[in-house]
Amino acid sequence: HLAQDPMYIGKRAAVLGLQEIELDEGPLARDIPHSAFYYFRDSRYVSEVEDPQVRSSLQSEGLLARERLSHLKAKLRLSNVPIRENYKDPEEFATLALKDLTTKITEDFPHDPTKDMLIQVDEQLMHEFEESTLKTFEGREEEMSALDERVLSVQTVRRPTIVVGEEGVGKSAFLVAWNRRFARKHSFDFMYTHYSGLNTESGSWAGIVRGILQGLKDKFNLRKEIPNAIELLPGAFSLWLGIMASLSARVIIMIDAVDRIHDIHLDPDLEPPPADDDEEDDDDHPLERQPRRKPPHDLFWLPTIVPQNVRIVVSVTEGTPMHEQLVARKWGVF
Repeated sequence: HLAQDPMYIGKRAAVLGLQEIELDEGPLARDIPHSAFYYFRDSRYVSEVEDPQVRSSLQSEGLLARERLSHLKAKLRLSNVPIRENYKDPEEFATLALKDLTTKITEDFPHDPTKDMLIQVDEQLMHEFEESTLKTFEGREEEMSALDERVLSVQTVRRPTIVVGEEGVGKSAFLVAWNRRFARKHSFDFMYTHYSGLNTESGSWAGIVRGILQGLKDKFNLRKEIPNAIELLPGAFSLWLGIMASLSARVIIMIDAVDRIHDIHLDPDLEPPPADDDEEDDDDHPLERQPRRKPPHDLFWLPTIVPQNVRIVVSVTEGTPMHEQLVARKWGVF
């Protein structure tokens, strides 16, 4: 489309040619990050092609075209872009291109993803889920204000808050809207948000606790290490929240759908029930997938009492075993 752009019409295009302009504005532009590979064919290959039409299509159109191509190759050789010289035939070109592209893809998307890459993926998943949910959510301002008041008020009994509702009533959508609104309107030192069911790991209580501990460690430059042993995570969770009390840091932790969290890390050999062949899951909402097939567990990993400056908000489906456990803890029901 460069030929249609007024910027390139006229003398510049006539002198340089569109191919060279594309290189100047792309791979050879110093201020634009890029990945490009160039392959120069062996000039003797053309003479070996028997079909006249194919041979003609491989040759320059004339003297000006040959000069432009020669100038272009010289410019590329003086740059830092990778060049493969004198490939013999299309088969050798295909082998070289496959090798180069495979190497580049492996570098950009390693088989063993780094921690930072996994965090970015999780953040992107959560952002997309929140954005898609907010498109269809409206109202409930009074309820969100009431939850604000619950979270911000001085609590004589230091217990978390439970958002309770029937299946499908909109608890997740409500918490998405409340979370965005709260983060925009109020001040805090650290806020952790988790939606159970966005992917396989999001349904694991151990993954949630590790995510909270890692967030606290990064935010407050804590020297403590996150335990590798799963059985040590609940104790570390309570201990680190106690450290937040000593720092007088206002901490908000919101966990949606605790009834969809499972114990898969403690029972690695436990197989989920097979899916019904007639069941159509492709168009399900993310929160309606994988975790519903996991076994229930108890909430031993969630602290029963939290420091005065820490607020925990969890949602749970009414009538589930998790709901009964939380009510038995005498947490505040919203």
